[in-house]
Amino acid sequence: MDSKEKMGIISKHIFKINSIYSEYAHKANTTYNRLVIYYAIKEAPNCTQKHIVEYWGVPKQTVNTVIQNLIKEGMVELIKQEGKREKIIFVTEFGKVYISNIIDKIMEFENLSIEVLNDDEFKKLDDYMKKFSEKFESMVLGYE
Repeated sequence: MDSKEKMGIISKHIFKINSIYSEYAHKANTTYNRLVIYYAIKEAPNCTQKHIVEYWGVPKQTVNTVIQNLIKEGMVELIKQEGKREKIIFVTEFGKVYISNIIDKIMEFENLSIEVLNDDEFKKLDDYMKKFSEKFESMVLGYE
C-alpha cells in the first residue's frame, strides 16, 4: 500500500469521526462549532477563548462569535483576570445545565465506544496517532 492509499484511509476515519460529531450536534439542536466549544468549556472550566483557539483548533472569530451569543443567551459570562488581558469564560448555572445535557451524552457514547479497545490496543492507537500527527504538524508548519 502506498502513502496515498494510507493517507486516504486515515482521512476517511478522521472525516467520519468529525461527521459523527456533526450529526450529534444536529440531533442536539446545535452546531458543530458550538458543540466543540461546549466540550471545551466542560473539559476545562474557566478556560479562555485563547485556550479554545489553541487547544481545540477553532478559528478565533468563530470562538468569539459563539461566546458572544452564549453571553446573550445567559449561558456564560466573561470575567476579567487580575493582571491578565485574557478573560475567563465563566459558565452560569443555566449554562452548566444546558451544556451538561448535551456534552454528558456524547461523552457517554465516546466512553462506551472506546471500550472496544483493550489497554494495549488503545496505547498503540494513541502512539500511532501521536507519531503521525506530530510529523504531519511539523511538515505543515514548516511549509513556506
